[in-house]
Amino acid sequence: MELLNAKPEEITSFPDDLSTAEPVELIEFVVDGIDSMHDVIGTTFAFKIIADYCLHQLQKLHETGYRHMLDDEEDQERALCWARDAGHLQAMQATLRNIQCGPQDFYCPAE
Repeated sequence: MELLNAKPEEITSFPDDLSTAEPVELIEFVVDGIDSMHDVIGTTFAFKIIADYCLHQLQKLHETGYRHMLDDEEDQERALCWARDAGHLQAMQATLRNIQCGPQDFYCPAE
């Protein structure tokens, strides 16, 4: 995607409310924020921390979702799908944490 190769100075300013933003605006906003965090931290480990946090948030969302759906008898099947997806997200997080990303990586210390 062309946007992923954009330089920070090429990215436009963003509105205060992105709830109605176009997909490209959302991607630009996220890419700019992640690149800024990486620039501050200065190592590849920044991407691992960001990814781990995002996976954790998605897992929590899916766990909350399936618990609410379990209360509704008509949503039992959907609840199982959301629970399964929460498990997939947990597995992805565990895999990510086992990938060593340099001396700063406190998730997976170098041996």
